[in-house]
Amino acid sequence: MYDALLSSRLSPTTVVQVHRLLHRLFRDAVRWGDLGVNPADLVTAPRPARFEARALSIGEARRLLAAAGSDPWGPLYALALCSGLRRGEILALRWTDIDLDRGFLAVRRTVS
Repeated sequence: MYDALLSSRLSPTTVVQVHRLLHRLFRDAVRWGDLGVNPADLVTAPRPARFEARALSIGEARRLLAAAGSDPWGPLYALALCSGLRRGEILALRWTDIDLDRGFLAVRRTVS
């Protein structure tokens, strides 16, 4: 089944999440007495894909900021580049989270 999911263009991370979900569902079925054994324990779980983030070079960052300058979302791109905040953290920001006088930004929530 995992091979079929991978060949259907699902990411390895998604296939791992499918395995984890099935494992939890079968674990509950065992606990409730509907199954004698968790079938997910009998298979080798897929390995999550290793992702290695790469930081932008100074030149790439400058080009990104230049291209984003005329975009209405440009300030958000600049904030993401300079702060390292995740997309959900940036999109959840409110004006009350920002203190321009002290140069302070509080991350209090996220959206998904």
